[in-house]
Amino acid sequence: MKKRYKVTHPTLGESVVVAEDKLGAVGAAAKGWGVAWTSIARQCGFEVLGEAETDEKPKRATRRKKSTQAVSG
Repeated sequence: MKKRYKVTHPTLGESVVVAEDKLGAVGAAAKGWGVAWTSIARQCGFEVLGEAETDEKPKRATRRKKSTQAVSG
């Protein structure tokens, strides 16, 4: 049964994905963030938001953290 996960990362932010397990969740979140899952898996936190609906397609709602670096110009 697929579940909805909220995947959080200290620098990339958070992403809500539908996956079978944590490995699938980190892979889906990494794809949304445009990074390799192997480079972020250990820093990610997971929260199960509930079971996915039977006809629910994998959705990705991603929110990146804002950069704190100053823009020089």
